[in-house]
Amino acid sequence: MKKDSSIPVVQLDGDFFRVITLSEVDPEKISGNHRRDFFLILWFWSDSGTHFIDFQPYPVKKGEIYFLAPNQVYSAPGCRLNGVAMAISRELLDGIETDHLKFV
Repeated sequence: MKKDSSIPVVQLDGDFFRVITLSEVDPEKISGNHRRDFFLILWFWSDSGTHFIDFQPYPVKKGEIYFLAPNQVYSAPGCRLNGVAMAISRELLDGIETDHLKFV
């Protein structure tokens, strides 16, 4: 993976929370390096090659869960991912007022 200072940023577009089935995502949209302005939880339901987080390779393995913070660089070239992604806006987390929930 090539490091690039002009990596595009994906936005959540007004939603506070969204669940996405990964099999519905166009593989071309996630094949190149990109960042997000929201938190992302990835839960894989099957093995599917290698994905990259901050330019480091990780195997896509059934049952594994990844937590990505805003602005981390992500790509999954050549992968047909199966599982779910949960997108959580910063605003949703900023609105939590209970200290023990903020910690989680």
